[in-house]
Amino acid sequence: SKTKPLVEVIELNLEDFYCGKTLIINIEKEKTIDSNGKVDNNGFKTCKECDGNGIKNIVRRMGPMVQQMQVQCEKCGAKGFRLKSGYKIEPFREKIEIKIEKGSPNEHQIVLNGQGNYDYKTKSYGDLVIVLKEKEHKTFQRRGYDLYTSLDINIIEALSGVETYIKHLDKRELYIRTEEIIENGMVKVVKYEGMPDRKSTRLNSSHQIISY
Repeated sequence: SKTKPLVEVIELNLEDFYCGKTLIINIEKEKTIDSNGKVDNNGFKTCKECDGNGIKNIVRRMGPMVQQMQVQCEKCGAKGFRLKSGYKIEPFREKIEIKIEKGSPNEHQIVLNGQGNYDYKTKSYGDLVIVLKEKEHKTFQRRGYDLYTSLDINIIEALSGVETYIKHLDKRELYIRTEEIIENGMVKVVKYEGMPDRKSTRLNSSHQIISY
């Protein structure tokens, strides 16, 4: 079976997804050390009580009926292993550098092979999986690669048109001008000002959609 990955969720602003960013993050991991304080992955032994499964099958008799149940192994704390004498598992923090690509989607996963915790069953280190979670933005909402936003206008602006600026995710001020009469629910498309496409080297082909 494959070694279980270590999963870390990182919350980011929409600006980080738009501009890209390099982050240094602290990951909480585990290491097994011997009596001398040195890292040693040979300190595990399979729990004989549950044969390394972490759970046990027990049989209970209730009158004329026999019921078979699965319960967690109390000897190993449902882990499937116990530590040899002198060994202990110690938590520690490790600094990891990750690069957020421009246009990365919400809940995008960055997989760092072999940088997770050690698994005594597979005799190998699992992967470290960084999940990028997008925070809610006060101005923009992402749908695919397009960006959606809304403008509140008064009755005079609705009848005579509107001129304004919208601050983009990279701090640029986009000039917005609508000359015709604006009806409720009307939309304006600002071409090529959506999210960048991280898989393409071409010019941005996504748009910004403004609703009134």
